[in-house]
Amino acid sequence: MEQTLASPRKFYVTAIDGQRVHFLAGPYDTLELAEAQVGTVRAIACDFKQNSNAGRGHFMAYGVTGADDGHKTALGVK
Repeated sequence: MEQTLASPRKFYVTAIDGQRVHFLAGPYDTLELAEAQVGTVRAIACDFKQNSNAGRGHFMAYGVTGADDGHKTALGVK
């Protein structure tokens, strides 16, 4: 999928927990870069050695979100 002028400027790996969205990693300049990191970010989120809240990570849905505004992320750019 190509980014068009109407597309958001930055992309983030996010986790959805019920109605809450958590911005975990990013920002990435392209959708493809962010999508390539979803598995790595999910593994970190579910690993008790790297994340004390890993128990909840197993029940979240992971993907990519585009946004015009900057968001602070838990992992930064991975």
